[in-house]
Amino acid sequence: MSWIEEILIICGISLDIFGTMAGRGAVAARLEPRRLAGLCGLAALWQPAALGLGALLSELLQLHHKIGHGTLLGQVIAALIFFGLAVRLLRKAWKNENVVERREDHPQWKRIILQLAAASFYTLLAGVAFGFVGFNLKAILIMMLCVSVAVVLLGMYTGYRLGFAHRFSVYVTGGVLLVIAGVDVVLRMV
Repeated sequence: MSWIEEILIICGISLDIFGTMAGRGAVAARLEPRRLAGLCGLAALWQPAALGLGALLSELLQLHHKIGHGTLLGQVIAALIFFGLAVRLLRKAWKNENVVERREDHPQWKRIILQLAAASFYTLLAGVAFGFVGFNLKAILIMMLCVSVAVVLLGMYTGYRLGFAHRFSVYVTGGVLLVIAGVDVVLRMV
């Protein structure tokens, strides 16, 4: 798997976090730099850890069930994971929940952290998929760390300045990137 494909997949996964952070930024009365730095730090630790744990789970599955890197079964599992993650993001886009934007003087930080935790489950699944198709773990973890910090900052500031208006296009873009990743894995099988 090339680094371009890895970046596209990481961006596709991270756009879910971007959408969540934009939603939280849209209702924030003000963005506190200290709290924002804490969120960035949490995402910088949590997301790469989830990706690494997913890769570890993949390695354990491969050892236990004798599925090697690049085998047909491993690639099918990876493609299904990428397609499943894409469908989830596209469903979130088309669900298009109406949200009443009202400023919160005291942001619900526990809720934000829980939303980051939920997003890390999907990152874990992506880590499993990465493990089945083969990748450079060190490079992917560094990319995930950088992208996680960027999407938290950009998401919060985008939501704060622009509101929820771009949520649909963010989720669709993430879904399309993951569909491309799934198609790429399928084409490698042929």
